[in-house]
Formats: sequence, C-alpha cells, structure tokens
Amino acid sequence: MVVDIDELFELKKKLREINQENLSDIVWLYNGEVLHFDEADLDEWRFTGLSNTDFPDFYMDKLK
Repeated sequence: MVVDIDELFELKKKLREINQENLSDIVWLYNGEVLHFDEADLDEWRFTGLSNTDFPDFYMDKLK
C-alpha cells in the first residue's frame, strides 16, 4: 500500500469538518440519494458519545 500523506491530511481535515457540524444540519447521501433519519434517531445519537462520522456506521441497517 502506498499512502500519500497529503491525501491523508485532507481526509482527516474533512472528517474534522464533518464532526464540527450539528448532526441535524448534515445532509447524508448514499448511492446518490438523500437519506432521511427520524428525529428520534438523531436524538438518540446525541447520547452515544460518538462522532458524526460514526453515525452512518451505526445506522447502516437503515442505509441498505
């Protein structure tokens, strides 16, 4: 594997930007389609202690 450090820094920067947003302000896309999550899902997530970038992994069953 070859890792471009500049690319890695850009990815980390993007992750930080995503995590700084309010979860309810993020428009999530999957396969080019906008995903809609219940307000209850967003409220529940606030208490997990995880970041915004972890949110799609946690709700992957809703993405399929």
